[in-house]
Amino acid sequence: MAYLRPAKQKELTADELKYSFNPKEFDFESTSTIKPIDAIIGQERALKALRLGVELRSQGYNIFITGISGTGKFTSVKRMLETLNPQCTPMDDYAYVNNFKDDDKPILLKFKLGKACDFKKELEQCVAVLKEHIPKALESGPFLTKKKNLIASFREKQTKLITLFEMKLQIDGLTIGQVKEGDASRPEILAVIDKQPYFIPQLDELVQQKKLTKRKAEGLVKKYINYQDELQSIFKKGLKLSNLVKEELNILEQETAKKIVEVSFDDIINKYKDKNVSKYLNEDISKLTKPKSIKVSGLDSWNNLKVNSKE
Repeated sequence: MAYLRPAKQKELTADELKYSFNPKEFDFESTSTIKPIDAIIGQERALKALRLGVELRSQGYNIFITGISGTGKFTSVKRMLETLNPQCTPMDDYAYVNNFKDDDKPILLKFKLGKACDFKKELEQCVAVLKEHIPKALESGPFLTKKKNLIASFREKQTKLITLFEMKLQIDGLTIGQVKEGDASRPEILAVIDKQPYFIPQLDELVQQKKLTKRKAEGLVKKYINYQDELQSIFKKGLKLSNLVKEELNILEQETAKKIVEVSFDDIINKYKDKNVSKYLNEDISKLTKPKSIKVSGLDSWNNLKVNSKE
């Protein structure tokens, strides 16, 4: 089978290869004064398609670009996107902050783009201030004086309560002591024989040793039983006083720490007007100033702040 030969192409002359233009058509004296072209020449349809794809806000749509490798597709498309400036939804920062009520469920706060990092830094600064000043406040002279007065008042009431009861016991040949039970102790009524205290179960042994008559031992046991209800009542009152002074000390610590916390966070609360951010700060400041949260080690949870920028 014979193959057809292609037609011979016309050769171009030197004049035909030369490109000529009229300098008067240009309104500049040198190309150094004009900006270079960033777009791809002759790709109006591609630019229009790219604009359409970028402005689509629905899920499931993608932009596919193809071309010969090394032709500058990435650089060209990047420049196109910079010039298109599509009407996209503004970016926001999503900040996941620690939840003091449930550590396994962090709280999501929303900020304007870039503001969550500022929020994180300001919180860290506040934590640093609290770590430094709260311990100092709890060791200061005014705080220690108030604490000392509360403890002294408690001891005075406790001593008065026990002294009145002990005076009644001494009239009947008894006294009050302490019985160790594990790490705790409880008050107990003791019999006084020859100026020495004895537990009631030891009276039988004293009777056998003829250091005490059986009749007197029985009388001491009877008085011991009669005083048990009053002893329990005094013991309960003592516990109530102890719990009361602990509560008052906790309140004193809480009020001292709360003043420092409120001053430290005042600027942040006034700066961030978003209701969710304000709610988070106010609720957690309240939580932070509770007695169990005053310890400096508890403040580290403020640093558990993760920031992500999302649309």
